Amino acid sequence: MKITGTNLSAKSDDGDMFFNAIDFSFETGKLSIIATDDSQKAVTFCMLASGRLRKYRGTVSIRQDDGKVQESIVGLYGIRKVTAVPYVPKIGEPDEYLKLWCVLKEEFLFANKNLPKNKILDYIQVKTGEQFPDPEAVRMKDISNVERVKMFTEIAIMRPNVRFVFVTLPEKYGGFPASWFKEIKKLQTKDIAIILLTSKVTAAALGEEYYDLDSQMRFYPSVPENLSIYNLVQNSELLKKNDVEVDEAVKNLKLAISKRYELGGG
Repeated sequence: MKITGTNLSAKSDDGDMFFNAIDFSFETGKLSIIATDDSQKAVTFCMLASGRLRKYRGTVSIRQDDGKVQESIVGLYGIRKVTAVPYVPKIGEPDEYLKLWCVLKEEFLFANKNLPKNKILDYIQVKTGEQFPDPEAVRMKDISNVERVKMFTEIAIMRPNVRFVFVTLPEKYGGFPASWFKEIKKLQTKDIAIILLTSKVTAAALGEEYYDLDSQMRFYPSVPENLSIYNLVQNSELLKKNDVEVDEAVKNLKLAISKRYELGGG
């Protein structure tokens, strides 16, 4: 299945153009990274591309598995039917003080799974490595970003008919980008497309191809193996240092990568 946007434009509430005449294409079996330094633009793109916001101009079409192509409409019977947008910042993100099991119960309901409380608590224990003595007392603020991304993305994929999952600005919740990105890559399958919307610095640091929503250009950063964020957090010597030293090292590395590789240089 494939979602294609052609000559697409969107405006803010005060009439400013967020993006003008952009094209995009997302296909099941592939992971796509969309980068922008404007968080509002990232959220707007997510809502527009997933069929939850009316476009200003342009078309969005869906190519079914049988090859049939139809123009999408906003609403439950259009592109929205095959997309999921878990915890979009400022729109769908749960309060940090809500109990995790209550939030997950609602997510499971979206997936047509009316699980009893004890099953949800078991799920929390498994996904958090049984680090919480009392899973019922765990609140959203208590879990790591890796656990957040893993659980919410996984449950979103369980929803009936969903083939495209938008993961929006996960870096907002902290943690090493490579850690939660590793979980995202594990969940992407031949039947599922995952669209990651993130900052340009994070996109460049991940060392993957990404589309810059601001310049409407595609970049192919070539990050040396020994400079990748992934290898940095896997380095046993670095992990022995205190949190301040680790944070400073990551900050400096991101800065170096963003300056050197943002334009795809080597």
